Amino acid sequence: MTINHCRPDFPSVPQVVESERLTIRPSERGDAPFLKKWWNDPQVTGPGGNLAGMQYDDEDMEDWFQRYVDGRECTTHFVICLRKSDERPIGEFYIASDDRPGCVECALIIGENDLWGQGYGSEALSAYAEALFESGLCEAMRMNLRVDNAAAMCMARKVGFVVEHVWANGAFQTLVLSRAAYELHKLWGKGWIGRLITADAETLELLKAQLVASFVSVLALKRRVQRFERYGFLKPHALEDSARRILEYIESRKSVVLEFGGYGKALDAYILVANYLTRRLHEMYVDRVEKALGDSAHEPPQLLITIEEAHKFLDPQIARQTIFGVIARELRKYNVTLLIVDQRPSGIDEEVMSQIGTRVTALLDNERDIAAVLTGVSGAGGLREVLARLDTRQQALILGHAVPMPVVVKTRDYDTDFYASVSPASAQDAPRPSVAPTDPESRRLR
Repeated sequence: MTINHCRPDFPSVPQVVESERLTIRPSERGDAPFLKKWWNDPQVTGPGGNLAGMQYDDEDMEDWFQRYVDGRECTTHFVICLRKSDERPIGEFYIASDDRPGCVECALIIGENDLWGQGYGSEALSAYAEALFESGLCEAMRMNLRVDNAAAMCMARKVGFVVEHVWANGAFQTLVLSRAAYELHKLWGKGWIGRLITADAETLELLKAQLVASFVSVLALKRRVQRFERYGFLKPHALEDSARRILEYIESRKSVVLEFGGYGKALDAYILVANYLTRRLHEMYVDRVEKALGDSAHEPPQLLITIEEAHKFLDPQIARQTIFGVIARELRKYNVTLLIVDQRPSGIDEEVMSQIGTRVTALLDNERDIAAVLTGVSGAGGLREVLARLDTRQQALILGHAVPMPVVVKTRDYDTDFYASVSPASAQDAPRPSVAPTDPESRRLR
């Protein structure tokens, strides 16, 4: 590893880093054909959020090298090469300044798609993180990744990055790797959080000699993760994969109800569990649908995720930490629909509300709640009065994709006759119409 000094407003960063199979070195003009090929390949750059159809020509590459490579004593853009005789470039890595002291932003791609899935990305990221932290030049690294870029998310988590926050209506996540967390992950492996929680004074004293990271940072990290001890539902060792079991129930057409019991008022417990389960289900459904390749027989069943007291999860300050915005916006194509239930819609993030296609609204008399429900709805002025005049019971206004025009409906009584009419036995005995409706709208609404 060699270190040069960068420009005054940027910390010194390692310039050449080697791992078992890779060398990370500064970019050179001879790398231009590789960079151009990768940047023009939508399979490589698309998951990172690049604009569709964006292409680089020779003039663009010349301009880029003049701006970011030529004449620099210290570069912040690197090429990842195989440590073989040909030193074949296979990817790129860059470091950028961050607005927080002691932190840098980084990004990485493996451009040669014939080498995907062989661990080169995580090896390069881990090697550079180790070199950067050992140099003592910074205390944390951050990455911005699309939540649907499953390969990159897996790579970052394998190295030890954790989600810091979610932004762009849930489309992107910022992940952070602190120096203390990285060293503990490297020292103790996957179980480092549990070991840190239970670490006694003697163990902590030993860490002083084993870690390069500031011991104050280690203690601060210990205090943060010790909050997990308050939750009795968290265990050191899982008897089974709860998310996988939930998916098995769903595939068997069984509904799953998540009850928080004594943790009903613990908002952080809500967020922790909901985030964990929905992210796992999101990953599983995306993976299953993409592997099915349009074959409906292999696709997972339709899934409806219902959120009661939705403002607890979808408050503007909290929604950015969850994946529900992504579910509302993107997962319809993956057979997943989001159903939001709440008495105060004004407490729900506006970007999430804008993604709700069909709305069933009972009586509202608060102006902020009415405005939230009618966000983005044409003819909202006339509908305001309709909402304010609904009966207090058994009346609701339905508007959105499910109906051709807003309509007021009266709900049925939930009595013994109702449940008898919807039971399987009554459905079998019910008379069937001799002729099915042929009107397109009738079929769609039915």
